[in-house]
Amino acid sequence: MSRDVATSVVTASVLLWLASGACTGDIGSMSDQGGPSGTNKPGSVPTTGMTPPGPGTPPGTGTPPGPGALPVPKCDTPVDVSLGLMLRLTRAEYNNTVRDLLGDNSGPAQAFADDAKVGVFPANAIVGPGERELDDYRVVAEALADRAVANLAPLLPCTAAEIGTDGCAGKFIQAFGRRAFRRPLDAEDVRAYTALYATGKTSVDFGFGIGLVVRAMLQSSNFLYRVEVGEPVPARAGLLRLTAYEFATRMSYALWRSMPDDELLNAAAAGGLDTAAGVDTQVRRMLTSAAGLARARVALGDFVDGWMGLGELPDVQKDAKFRTFAAMVGDMRRESQVFFQELILNEDARIVTALTAPFTFATPRLATLYGADASGVATQFTRRTLLPEQRSGLLTHASLMSLLSHESSTSPVHRGLWVRTSVLCQPPPPPPPDVANSLPMIDPNLPIRQRLALHRSDPSCAGCHAMLEPLGFAFEAYDPIGAYRTMEGRNPINATTELTGTDVDGPVTGARTLADRLGRSAQVQDCMARQWLRFTQSRIEGNADRCTIAAVGSGLAASGGNLKEALIALVTSESFRYRRTEEVSR
Repeated sequence: MSRDVATSVVTASVLLWLASGACTGDIGSMSDQGGPSGTNKPGSVPTTGMTPPGPGTPPGTGTPPGPGALPVPKCDTPVDVSLGLMLRLTRAEYNNTVRDLLGDNSGPAQAFADDAKVGVFPANAIVGPGERELDDYRVVAEALADRAVANLAPLLPCTAAEIGTDGCAGKFIQAFGRRAFRRPLDAEDVRAYTALYATGKTSVDFGFGIGLVVRAMLQSSNFLYRVEVGEPVPARAGLLRLTAYEFATRMSYALWRSMPDDELLNAAAAGGLDTAAGVDTQVRRMLTSAAGLARARVALGDFVDGWMGLGELPDVQKDAKFRTFAAMVGDMRRESQVFFQELILNEDARIVTALTAPFTFATPRLATLYGADASGVATQFTRRTLLPEQRSGLLTHASLMSLLSHESSTSPVHRGLWVRTSVLCQPPPPPPPDVANSLPMIDPNLPIRQRLALHRSDPSCAGCHAMLEPLGFAFEAYDPIGAYRTMEGRNPINATTELTGTDVDGPVTGARTLADRLGRSAQVQDCMARQWLRFTQSRIEGNADRCTIAAVGSGLAASGGNLKEALIALVTSESFRYRRTEEVSR
């Protein structure tokens, strides 16, 4: 029988197996979790499905809390957690997983539909996939399996010459299945995949049978979903404790955006994740070992991409007068990723450094934009010293300044909105449905402050714009592609403003003094704890997460604002090991 005919014969068997593995579990209400938001237009900042109000803000409002200490939640239960969601692999997670499972770096998930979002981070928190997506998974799985079988030896844990083809296939099914499903196969799994292998071997040969197993596993819900069934917690209705393998999977996708490695799976099997000390040991290994660092870099790049909205940067358009932008836009995005990766893994990892660092990692052409040393290889991201009076960490990266600008002018509104929502977690309420979203035609030679004053004269706009524009004015020394400037047309730059509605209120002159204030803010520390939770658990936090966030925020303060230690504290927290199947009121 030919391979093509054999493939047709077994297709029904594969589909039947997929149907038997249909995903089960409790899927939370998306409206309760902030909802998946669609992709935003280039250069925009999400204003819906984004973030809950800041600490101390009444639910359902966007009014920022006043200055002073953050409220301390009452933590009167041993552990609590908000409603959990069943998660299908995102495109990045799929690509990373097949890289680590098969050694395949082709990035095949780029052919899939766009991911949904929870807040600003990709998260397929829906039952799905649809019919088209299932077909995409099938096509990609077949291509991956074909490439794997073409070079089968690295994939096998044995050789047919040693123990025979069937014996080797049995070992492969157990070993590969454990890695693909992030847990050992049960007896039913083994029987089904062994039968599938036998069909392929009988139809064609040993390699074809192995290929069918790979195809089927890559289309199984056990591979496509991060399955979390959990175990009931005595006397805690609706609360489930993840099994050791489920916990290992949650850890690996939080820190690596990929599957667990063998060492983590072995730790789960041996009870190494049953104690706080064992979990801490594994988390630190995952962030410090050579192999772990490589994977962690990818995940940290994904975090900063979502947090700063950099995925939209390639679609941003600029006026023809900014002719260097198109050539540099890729460098801009990568600069922010590399800076954050190095900050967390090799620098001091402090929030204040992230916001105020007088250095970056840039290519020569991007260094030229910054007025820094532009020596070196054109494609190399080298650590470069910047003028501290001109640059202040991530806040003044060309990527962010370009993204939060219009084609030919800056946008204090967008820049202020990003700081409020992403750094302070204080999103404004939605604008009125009939609000005008563009300024009237006025003299373009007027400073932007005067042009924006028209918005503040409208009572329906004044409240929100008073929250946003003063923050945005601090960045007026950066033009629409992030170059430093001292003039706006014929007018001197005025970057003086006032920070309000925070615990570090006061006068501000430029981005550096704004960053200095934000770097000392307990509200910023609280917000970063929230951002880590959203990223690592792919959901918006709820009331039941208050104690976890408060504990991580306290740890941030005690460590001098160390973001790496905050990430470790979150992943090693008690609540990280649990999921809830029903909402609770606190």
